[in-house]
Amino acid sequence: MNDDAQLDVDRPSRADSLAGLERLARGQDGVATRAQARSVGLTDDRLRRLVAAGILARIGTNAFRLLGAPSTPLAEVRGLVLDVGGDAVACRATAAALHGLDGFRLAPPYDVAIGRGRHVNRIGHRIHTVTRLPDADRTTVSGIPVTGVERTLVDVARDTRPDQVTAAVDGALRDLLTTEDSLHRRVAVLRGPGRAGVGAVVRALEGLEIT
Repeated sequence: MNDDAQLDVDRPSRADSLAGLERLARGQDGVATRAQARSVGLTDDRLRRLVAAGILARIGTNAFRLLGAPSTPLAEVRGLVLDVGGDAVACRATAAALHGLDGFRLAPPYDVAIGRGRHVNRIGHRIHTVTRLPDADRTTVSGIPVTGVERTLVDVARDTRPDQVTAAVDGALRDLLTTEDSLHRRVAVLRGPGRAGVGAVVRALEGLEIT
């Protein structure tokens, strides 16, 4: 077999490539990234043709949704995090809603955190930069990278009313998303200049201990 023939054998067909992308997307609320499309043999030109044909819908710079896939809030957040890519995680109010914290609802604009030094903008959403986000402050919810419960509580406490912070902390403890010991330990680590939410979480914990 000559080299050209071997290339034809090795190269996936258009139908196989699209089927591969569909398999990937089905496990991600119908969303797939440009990199995932390339991994199954779809070129950027082919992606443009699929968008023009109405088979895919472009939902960001680097992400696409299959025609007919439900556009739920969960799918929207997953699509945004996949589109931003890299070290991106859902954070703040969006993370709070994903964790099911009391008082938070999953709705746009969504919050996503990325490492400092990256320059990303997504119209209609809030992209935050963080100096570092250690593994202790990361988890997943429904397969979506998200800040951990303790970090999320501290982050949302900076611009949330005290009674709402108390309700969120109380709900997290009630639902066993964290414990008082775990929250105290993580808050102690997160103390530092400019992290205004730490004091609000500590006050919420102290208030719950008194009652």
